[in-house]
Amino acid sequence: QFVTEIYEEILVGKIKLSVNVGHNYPLMKRLYRRFLTLKEKGADIRITYHPNLFTAFTHFNNELETADLFITKPGEVVFYAAYGKPLILLPPLGNHEVYNRDYLMENGAAADFPPVNSFKKWVSEFIYSDQYLDTACNSYTKIPRNGGDKIVNILQETRA
Repeated sequence: QFVTEIYEEILVGKIKLSVNVGHNYPLMKRLYRRFLTLKEKGADIRITYHPNLFTAFTHFNNELETADLFITKPGEVVFYAAYGKPLILLPPLGNHEVYNRDYLMENGAAADFPPVNSFKKWVSEFIYSDQYLDTACNSYTKIPRNGGDKIVNILQETRA
């Protein structure tokens, strides 16, 4: 819904929209149909998808390198905050996402998604604010980046 709020900015190239759907083919098709009119008018909208989950993550990582901020629900991908990208959090679904949101907010590594009808104004102010810089800095300095190493160690220990 927030895309409607920033439609003109996407159309004239002020905002580049990249949506990651991982390896969820039905979602990719649904979003492609929804954004087709904008794409036909030349808008820079990318839907990151690949049927192989590991390749999907590689594509997602490449897209994230050029992003100014990252809008997500506070699920499993919140570890991407460690990239130093401000996370804009959609409402949590489930207790684990409430915990993830609380953790990121306590560390100053995220901001809550604003009401949809004020997104355009909010994001244009946020991206040039001290809060944006603080959130990016806190994301990079306070969120651990060694989660992958810990997972590998746990898997190796269970196989031994």
